[in-house]
Amino acid sequence: STGYTSAHIGEAKQMAESFQIGHLWDRMAHQLSGGELQLCWLAQIALQKPAVMLLDEPTQYLDAQNRHAFFSLIHQYVKSNPVMV
Repeated sequence: STGYTSAHIGEAKQMAESFQIGHLWDRMAHQLSGGELQLCWLAQIALQKPAVMLLDEPTQYLDAQNRHAFFSLIHQYVKSNPVMV
C-alpha cells in the first residue's frame, strides 16, 4: 500500500466488498484460488474506471455460483459506469 492514500485504500476496500471479495483483503495472491484471483483482477480493473473493458474468458476459473455473481456484478457496474464491455 505504499504511495496510496487512505482514500485510495477505502475505495479499493469498497470495490472489494461490491465484488463480494472483501473477505480476501488480507490474503496474499498465492493463497487465492483461481476464481478468487480472477475476481480480484476484475475488481482491480473496475477501480481504474476504464472507458472500455476487454474481457477474454473472464469466468474461466469461476464455479457456477461465482459465474452468476460475476455477470450480476458486471451488469450492475455497467449500469452505473459508462463503459463498453
